[in-house]
Amino acid sequence: MREPHEWDAGRIPGEVRHIPLMELTALLNNDNPRQAIAYGNEALTWYAAHPDPGKESRTLAFIAWAHMILSDYPKAIASAEKGRDLARQHDDIGGQADAINSLGVIAQRRGEALPPISLFQVGELYFVRDGHHRVSVAKSLGRSDIDAY
Repeated sequence: MREPHEWDAGRIPGEVRHIPLMELTALLNNDNPRQAIAYGNEALTWYAAHPDPGKESRTLAFIAWAHMILSDYPKAIASAEKGRDLARQHDDIGGQADAINSLGVIAQRRGEALPPISLFQVGELYFVRDGHHRVSVAKSLGRSDIDAY
């Protein structure tokens, strides 16, 4: 039985098919990661023939997350790194951030420590100089502290 948000693939025309595929990859990457990966791979096949680097890098980030949920860390890392590299090639800051966040969460799930962030002080306040993505990863994992220097 299909989930209520799933669709009949045969009814979606090819020129817009990649959009619901990408969205389903995002929607299912936690609850049904295997199906998310299948939808994501179908979207990647479409992007191979019709390049859209921004959507492709987002799809790769969603696929990376689904692989991480399945504890398939090598595939998760490969997908996130491919998305990061694609985003870098096209100056897609959002795509780079998605990939870096995914890689940080994957590292944490594997038991690796995040490198310390760098802070600077103005009066009594501290601001992040380097490590904004690491702070985001720590927050997403529910951590209330992070190493800093």
